[in-house]
Amino acid sequence: MVPSRAVAGPPAGAAVRLTLDETLRDLAPGYLENRRRDIGPLAAALAAGDWETLRVRGHNMKGTGAGYGFDAITTIGAALEAAARERDAARAGEQGDALGRFLGS
Repeated sequence: MVPSRAVAGPPAGAAVRLTLDETLRDLAPGYLENRRRDIGPLAAALAAGDWETLRVRGHNMKGTGAGYGFDAITTIGAALEAAARERDAARAGEQGDALGRFLGS
């Protein structure tokens, strides 16, 4: 099994500039808002030891992040999925924190 690694988001207050495909510009804000809404349920799943929810949410982020132009979300999702599979609470928590930092939450 390939170990996952923590992903560092941008420093607090830093602006992240992305170049999005024209077809995604109207969809990206909604996608990012949905990922912000994931933060609470991810924390609740981690607190409850609900590894399946963490794994599925990570898998979904891994699959959708790059499609919307957010490679960091794909990386975070892959690491979260791996941490959940391995039942590694510390690493799963790090990925939730990384997602929050990336989203500026």
